[in-house]
Amino acid sequence: MVHTIFLNSDGPYFSVMIWKRREIVFVSDLFVFKIVCKLKKLIFTADKEKTTMKQTLFILLLMMPLFVVGQRGEWWNKQKDFGKYNQDVINYLLEESVDAYLAGKYSQAIRMGKKTIKLSNKFITKDDITPMYYANLSMFYFASGQLNKAERIGTHAVRLYGKYGEAYDPAYGICLHNLAECNYQRGNIDDALHYIAQSIKIFEHLKDLDNARDIDPDINYDYYASLQDQTFYYGDYGDFDEAIKVGENALEFFKKHFDERNVDYINLMLHVATYKLQLGVYNDAVRLLERAYSLAHNTEEAFQQYLQSILLLADCCYELGNYPAAIEYGLLMVAFEKLINGTQTNEYARYLSRLSVFYSSNNNESEAFKLQTEALEILSKQRGKKKLDNYAVALNNMSGYYYEDGDIDNAIIFGKKASKVYRKTDLVVNAEYGTLLQNLSVYYYESNQYSKCLRYAKRSLNTERRFVGDNHPQFIEALRNNALLTFLTGKHDKSIPFFSESYDKLRKYILTNFATLTYAERTNLWSKFSDFFGTSLPYVACKNPDDSLCTMAYNALLLSKGLTLNSEIEIHNLIENSNDTALQNSYRKIRADLAKLDFLCKKQPNKRKEDVYAFRNKISQNEVALVQKSKALGDYTRNLSLTFKDVQNNLSDNDLAIEFASFQTPQYHQYVALVLKKGMSSPEIVNLFRMEDFNAVYSKNYYTTSDLYNLIWKPLQPYLQGVENVYFSPTDKLHTIGIEYLPDNDGKVFSDKYNVFRLSSTRELAMPKNSNPNKKAATFGGIQYNIDSISNGNGVMYLVGTKKESDAVASLLSSAEYEVFAKSDTAATEESFKNLSGQGVKILHISTHGFYQSDGELADYLMSAAISKEDRSLDCSGLLFAGANAALDSVSRSAIPDGNDDGILTAKEISRLDFRGLDLVILSACQTGLGEITGEGVFGLQRGFKKAGAHTIIQSLWDVDDYATRLLMIQFFKSLTEGLSKREAFQTAINYVKSKNDDPKYWAAFVMVDGI
Repeated sequence: MVHTIFLNSDGPYFSVMIWKRREIVFVSDLFVFKIVCKLKKLIFTADKEKTTMKQTLFILLLMMPLFVVGQRGEWWNKQKDFGKYNQDVINYLLEESVDAYLAGKYSQAIRMGKKTIKLSNKFITKDDITPMYYANLSMFYFASGQLNKAERIGTHAVRLYGKYGEAYDPAYGICLHNLAECNYQRGNIDDALHYIAQSIKIFEHLKDLDNARDIDPDINYDYYASLQDQTFYYGDYGDFDEAIKVGENALEFFKKHFDERNVDYINLMLHVATYKLQLGVYNDAVRLLERAYSLAHNTEEAFQQYLQSILLLADCCYELGNYPAAIEYGLLMVAFEKLINGTQTNEYARYLSRLSVFYSSNNNESEAFKLQTEALEILSKQRGKKKLDNYAVALNNMSGYYYEDGDIDNAIIFGKKASKVYRKTDLVVNAEYGTLLQNLSVYYYESNQYSKCLRYAKRSLNTERRFVGDNHPQFIEALRNNALLTFLTGKHDKSIPFFSESYDKLRKYILTNFATLTYAERTNLWSKFSDFFGTSLPYVACKNPDDSLCTMAYNALLLSKGLTLNSEIEIHNLIENSNDTALQNSYRKIRADLAKLDFLCKKQPNKRKEDVYAFRNKISQNEVALVQKSKALGDYTRNLSLTFKDVQNNLSDNDLAIEFASFQTPQYHQYVALVLKKGMSSPEIVNLFRMEDFNAVYSKNYYTTSDLYNLIWKPLQPYLQGVENVYFSPTDKLHTIGIEYLPDNDGKVFSDKYNVFRLSSTRELAMPKNSNPNKKAATFGGIQYNIDSISNGNGVMYLVGTKKESDAVASLLSSAEYEVFAKSDTAATEESFKNLSGQGVKILHISTHGFYQSDGELADYLMSAAISKEDRSLDCSGLLFAGANAALDSVSRSAIPDGNDDGILTAKEISRLDFRGLDLVILSACQTGLGEITGEGVFGLQRGFKKAGAHTIIQSLWDVDDYATRLLMIQFFKSLTEGLSKREAFQTAINYVKSKNDDPKYWAAFVMVDGI
């Protein structure tokens, strides 16, 4: 951005120029000036209307007497003064030079600017306004492309200002800014930063002086312009941190003083977002880009910025793992390019290539391959004529698609072609080139060319380090790739430093970014890196049980198991335990809106009064604002950063902590256990079994023979010596089996030999425990699923035993001085359950039908508009309340009044409720422990209640017997109200049912999670 200094005339006189016989006549006096202006307007008007020259001259002759009546002496005296080269002449030359500059006539501007300086040096002193003339001439040279002269004259202007001018003259600030821009254009960024810093200092001083009154708008804008250019200079210098810092200050200042719908402002916003992208701070970049996108969309002059925001948003969403959003922006990007420039341009091909990557990441390989093929055809025709970087990217992408298809030979061929194209350009230190090298290293590993594999992996690492730095996710990805390939090629010891650095950097990157992301964004980001923590590190620790690798693997499992769930719980607690009422209200409003969204999603699309997707976007925007505000409350990621040492410090001499893990190799699926005892220098890893061995055991033999026990517990026997308490966290298939009930070779059940605690993660041992002082409880049972007015009698059957069970539980809790909310029959509605939200209930007992079915099985009555994997999974698990049969029947469903709950309470709906302080929830129903198994755990009722705030959960793994369940639950509450711990009361109840019938199908279905 460049500026020109304009000199305003002082005094009461105004100069008006009239050409006559190539001489300039000045007519002074305000009255005559006004008359001449009117004359000038008449002449211009006459000219526009194609008035004849005679008519124009006639008008001029009519006006001429006004020039001489009463003005003759002053007029001629002024003309005489002009001949002596006074200030009027200089002013005239200055104005003419500026007019020429603004009209793009730079040579004329330079001639008149030089004459201005010559006359000023001859007739006025240097401490007056001469520096301004040099500053203007410098800009004229700059505009004409004569940068050397521009810099030399600009430097002289700065010297003159420093010697003769005022220290905080705004004209001095502009001059410094102009000189900074001149140096920047010449590539002298150090000097540019030096001069722009001085310019900013002047404007900051002027701004502070005017703090008590309205600031001159020109000074405001000059200050902003200096900040803006300083941002660009730092960005080009590669100092992105400083560029972001200055840029954000500039944006905040502009927003305060000017209209945001400004091209310069939007352009700066895009630059700052780009710098954040360079640093890998994708979440902050998204916030800026979404704002820039919105502003540009509503600013007519900002169409180019609108297109740029779409392009950057697509890349940003991709980096955050939000592939559907990246595809949406990518399609828009392609559509605009097609509309504006057609389908045979380099840019169109580039956008197709990018879109193909988005589709590939979203597991749509066929569409990805089709788009990339089209892009490559366009670029093949144009290479050599246009940029080669797009062609190289397309070749690299194509090599990746061949690799995914198992065609390693073609993957290498296209990868080498891409590398050759890159080497023809100046892009060999480009991040994309680093990615290509990384891909080639993988291809060579797959083709058993290990020396080439490691060479390319090292080159990739060095390229990424030079281009993006040591803390960028692209470098971390290259580092992780280098670690794995070094390990896989047999160089185990050399790989350890790479793994250690990868783990530290990636863990820090995730936790740092989590603090500023919404829940959906955290989920997307974690999906990109979860395999490294949950499977890769356990794998390498299994293959090379080095102490440092075992430590990393255990710590990685502590982080990864339930990470997004735990982050949600931590934020929930941080906000609700704060004193910020406004923030709490905002948070509760979002949860209420999410519940409303769930309700809308249940309706048939043609019956929805609101646009589900628009409503979801509104909630997302509110979440973004909430996250930004909640950062001031503190670091909620602290409890997510626990290590094995934190767990170990909470173990006694007779305790054993176990983190189960599994990983998939090309040949087999392996299960392992990472064990931890007090006094160990590091966790240790134990190989357990392969999936093929597990599948060889018939499910009916799980609890009646020692087959499964020998696969899971027998390999751990050396660590069980002297142990009383076993704390374990399951993984994968172990979530679906009561492994605590497996019998050994002597028929002894594992949980009879040890006090066994099933945990969502052993990090629970190191978490602070908060007790709910409210003795409130709620029971649901004996629920009537048919309501005559709207049900036709089809659906699930009434559970006779549940009424007796819930009545007995309510009675026992009442005797223990609990305030009990007991609901049954038609009063046990979904609405009555939701009304418990925020009531501080400590114990919740639900005896009803539970369900877990697939998406397809429930499609008939769950009209979900969920788009996330978790939301869809939580829709597939739930509990049935009064009147549920009406919703389960396709005929009677339509008779349910609009706005009423339908009696089907999904895990997702439960997750929206506030059950903080819910110490214990008992799901006395079938299949309540089932759900979709992920690295995060089980996406079912357990997750729904955990998200709502519940601590300990008792749930079932299969369809349970009505009578046996009633015996177990009544005995459990009897023992609990007599003072036993949750775990002791639960084990007592299990043993009681076993004493009545030792068949595991009657008692092994129920498990307790987090019963500590």
